[in-house]
Amino acid sequence: MQLLRGVLDSVGLVDPGTGATWSTLVERGLIQRRHVQTGFPDGRSRQSIASLMLRMTPDGRKVARLLKDEPLTKLKPAKQLTLSALRPIAYGQAHPDVLFGWSAPWDHTSFLPNFLITQSVARSLVKQCLLTGETPDHLRITETGKALDVMQEPAWRPLAGRRTTFEGNKQS
Repeated sequence: MQLLRGVLDSVGLVDPGTGATWSTLVERGLIQRRHVQTGFPDGRSRQSIASLMLRMTPDGRKVARLLKDEPLTKLKPAKQLTLSALRPIAYGQAHPDVLFGWSAPWDHTSFLPNFLITQSVARSLVKQCLLTGETPDHLRITETGKALDVMQEPAWRPLAGRRTTFEGNKQS
């Protein structure tokens, strides 16, 4: 195994200023540098070889991303909306000009979800700008919520039993 300086030298990246470059990067907080005893003896001096260990700091990673024209933060993939979150959005899409409460999507069914869970879902939808208003009883769909295609979401399931206008079907 070659030492770092040997590898850099083999590709032509070592010159008289190489040590100063490492020191400057350490001083600016872009890397952390330390020498670690490897336990392997040097062939000539029989002393333990000290290996240079480098670690890029969070600031160093930010600078590297800037130099590569990458975003400064890693984007997390958007979480899929749950069925409990899709129901109020679908209801709001069917009734865009109406203020509605947390239970409105379930009013025509015999099932009424847990108030605390549904209120938490409604707050989450407000934070995601899909709904607006004061939870739990004064919600309204936003333009972002209107643009979401609820029927294409993997978690979407129509309510069993009676057909409803907010599921895309006309009531009989």
